[in-house]
Amino acid sequence: MKLELKNYQLGAETEIHVHIENAMTMHKKNKKILYAISLSSPTGSGKTIIMTSFIETILHGSEDVEPNPSAVILWVSDSPTLNEQTKRKMSMHSSHIKESQLVMVDHSLDQRTLDEGKIYFSNIQQLGKNATQFNQTGDERKYPLWDTISNTVNELGEKFILIIDEAHKGTSSKGGSIVQQ
Repeated sequence: MKLELKNYQLGAETEIHVHIENAMTMHKKNKKILYAISLSSPTGSGKTIIMTSFIETILHGSEDVEPNPSAVILWVSDSPTLNEQTKRKMSMHSSHIKESQLVMVDHSLDQRTLDEGKIYFSNIQQLGKNATQFNQTGDERKYPLWDTISNTVNELGEKFILIIDEAHKGTSSKGGSIVQQ
């Protein structure tokens, strides 16, 4: 990271790595079991910075963590604007994540699986049942987005990491959280 994390941020990142490692180990034993790990922290505490450091460590390793350059991260938020902001922060603060690894999901993404070593940014509008431009095949699209995600999960298993950014919506929103939707 280009900036030094505060002690509470380092502690949060370490906890996430421990939980992820445990989840990956358990997933290898029983592929039917899925895991969710939550990072909850007040506004302004640097959740995006913590997660950027976490992703950087997953892909590029650290003194304590072996690199996993074939991991795929799918970051889902409530809005394209929030994804752009997150992508900008990652690019600005990461020492190792390259701009070419940060991919905004758009109409041009039409592939069987997501590429290893990349961070994809999507939003709930692209994943909803009414997102026909992303979720139906046709002249312009060979692979619906849900099929691309499913194929990636099936092929990479524990190397696929889904991050759901509820920061600006909250998990108990009246309109339903991203997870609920």
